[in-house]
Amino acid sequence: MFMRRNKNAALIAILWLVMVIFIIINALRHIRVYMVYSSGLMPFIVCGMILFAIIILYVNGLNQRR
Repeated sequence: MFMRRNKNAALIAILWLVMVIFIIINALRHIRVYMVYSSGLMPFIVCGMILFAIIILYVNGLNQRR
């Protein structure tokens, strides 16, 4: 009863890292002196697409084991 590694684990890790870097850079570019985050909807759309890709890859990796 050992768990096999997800075949898409490397791609999921890369996407997660890209998303974290994107969030940090975007926050640093748009945080004002009063700590107001005013960047619009685009960062949320990009993060949502990356999260969706991570979820799809994870689910597909689970199904490939069988």
